[in-house]
Amino acid sequence: MSAHARRDAGLPRHLRQGRLLLLAGFDKDGEGVKDPSAHLACYRIEARTDRLLAGRITHPPNRLLQRLRTERPALFTCLRRPDVEATNWQAEQAIRPAVVTRKVCGGNRTPRGAATQSIVASVLRTCAHQRRDPLELLVSLQRSSHPIVADLNLPGPAPPI
Repeated sequence: MSAHARRDAGLPRHLRQGRLLLLAGFDKDGEGVKDPSAHLACYRIEARTDRLLAGRITHPPNRLLQRLRTERPALFTCLRRPDVEATNWQAEQAIRPAVVTRKVCGGNRTPRGAATQSIVASVLRTCAHQRRDPLELLVSLQRSSHPIVADLNLPGPAPPI
């Protein structure tokens, strides 16, 4: 096995281990990282993640690696911002009514329809949570001359660790 293939295989394990280490030093009472040694752990895990993501992709359809590269700026936001949860359970619960409605009403019986409905429900719920106008956001995405990613991140810069 090549070094690149080992790196690709080890990345999910590294992120799981890092998440557990970081959550151990994370204070759920809203004070962010509570243990001074956790700051060092944050830095080390982010640095190792950057090294792993910087390498060459040996298997082009490696969607996980591509996705992690795209989402890298947001991977560890929960460590720098006490107002951001480390897990997505609240988001999952927020879209649950849309899932139930889809299943009860028998809508979107195709996988593509279900995927489209889940994305739209997620965007609408995120807009409601952030008190943003979903119509304005969706219209701006549709009117764009080239594909863009909607800015649905929390406003404001992330404070340093």
